[in-house]
Amino acid sequence: MFRLAFIFTLLAAAVLPAGASAAFTRPDDVSGRSADFTDLAHVTNARGDRAQAWGRGGRIYVAVARAGHRFGHPRAVPMRPADEFLSPELAISPRGDVIVAWTYFDNFRPFDEDIDIRDEGCCYGEKAVVMSPRGRFGRAVALAPRGMQSGFGGAAAVSSSRFVVAFQATDEDGRVGGIFVRPVVGGRFGPAEQLAPVGAELLHVAAVGGRAHILYRRGTNSGTVLETVRTGTGRFSTPRTAATKFPTGLSDWSGFRTDRKGGELAVVGEYAYLRSRGRRFARQRVAKLTYESFGPSLGAASNGAAVIVWTTKDRSLRIAERGPGGRFGKARTIWRGSRQADPGTPQVAVAPDGRATVALTVTNSRGDDQKLLVLALRRGQRRVPVAQLNRPKERIFDFGLSADDRGRATVWWQGKSRRVWAAYGR
Repeated sequence: MFRLAFIFTLLAAAVLPAGASAAFTRPDDVSGRSADFTDLAHVTNARGDRAQAWGRGGRIYVAVARAGHRFGHPRAVPMRPADEFLSPELAISPRGDVIVAWTYFDNFRPFDEDIDIRDEGCCYGEKAVVMSPRGRFGRAVALAPRGMQSGFGGAAAVSSSRFVVAFQATDEDGRVGGIFVRPVVGGRFGPAEQLAPVGAELLHVAAVGGRAHILYRRGTNSGTVLETVRTGTGRFSTPRTAATKFPTGLSDWSGFRTDRKGGELAVVGEYAYLRSRGRRFARQRVAKLTYESFGPSLGAASNGAAVIVWTTKDRSLRIAERGPGGRFGKARTIWRGSRQADPGTPQVAVAPDGRATVALTVTNSRGDDQKLLVLALRRGQRRVPVAQLNRPKERIFDFGLSADDRGRATVWWQGKSRRVWAAYGR
């Protein structure tokens, strides 16, 4: 028996570097059953509360984990079987209230009095519901009236239980609509307020100091980005210019990140766009990318500390780090692949003290073995331990990760039997 234990210890040491095996807990089966492809979402707040959503059999299920605990029993979102949902999205408040939003087909058929026929139906709208910290759902509502195409833009948690939800909506012809917001108080959605006319493009919504900040593009192909802030009166301020030459392609766009002081940053291709509160965006080149690169991926903490990771054509994993309110430093290599270890697109989460957790999939040359690797490192650390989270020969369909303000990381993935798994940093 002692010999078997000794041999097993040697095998584990050969797979994982010293200290890596203790970085994460044993994987937890979150979904309990198989989940649909691509219909996955994850969110966390600064305290460490997390929510995971997935689709299965025409329904959306949500599991919640409070700070320092594992995910609880999944709950089904109250929705009509005819909704034909797509792509659930999540937002979470500091208290742990969760907004669940999803796209549905409303099958709207306006009546034409002249020819007494109906059209073929419309449109893809957006519904949302609030889940309380006790796991109780409120009433699901459609964000826009039937017959309008709408898309969820995000939700800002302006207090412990209050949200501001932003979305875009247009009619079938694209002539009426624009950017709208709806307040959410105590799980109830208030009336919609229009912020921008049709043609504007919603980019980002965030909460800073208890107020909602919204960034949007003046037009679909415009480089001008405008910012509006909800004032103490409940109205939004007159829009002001945040950027005049912001890229329009956004094929390699990370999305904006906002810190608690109102500073914002985004990564588009090889460039990072950074600004302090109330100022315009400045550009900094941070990565050298080729058509064989994967990424870049951006992670940011609530105090403005940020990390960018990407892979290069020689199968190396590169990282660039930034302290709160500063610029990104020189990029460095933290992991090297090989012909037998081909990396995919990495994901990263970062804590306020600069500790980063990086996850990426690595596939062998035959394509029959895939590993989900996790690297945990401090700012400037050179030798980085690597841990494998998934089982041998387990295929990874999707994955992601998050970190709270204490630096506790959660890595989730869809793997064996299409189930959703999670591992927690210690």
